[in-house]
Amino acid sequence: MKSFEPNRHVFILRIWREPREIEGAELEWRGVIEHVPTGERRYFNELNDVVDFLRPYLQQMGHKPVFYWRLRQRLKQWLNKKGKQKGIG
Repeated sequence: MKSFEPNRHVFILRIWREPREIEGAELEWRGVIEHVPTGERRYFNELNDVVDFLRPYLQQMGHKPVFYWRLRQRLKQWLNKKGKQKGIG
């Protein structure tokens, strides 16, 4: 296999449960996804972050983003802009 094939990607996904010090506290899940050919990785605690990480690789392979992804991206950009205007970001 070539070191990098533009139409094929390999990812490693690790998921674990964070230990809780407070008895009865809600479980906290964490994870990391890594793109093997480049070594790029992202830690996450929400599944949507995994989708965000995969999106550019899928688009590179010719996948057209569905309406939800595009709407979500626009909303994220708008919220970031609003936060910066208010001095939050």
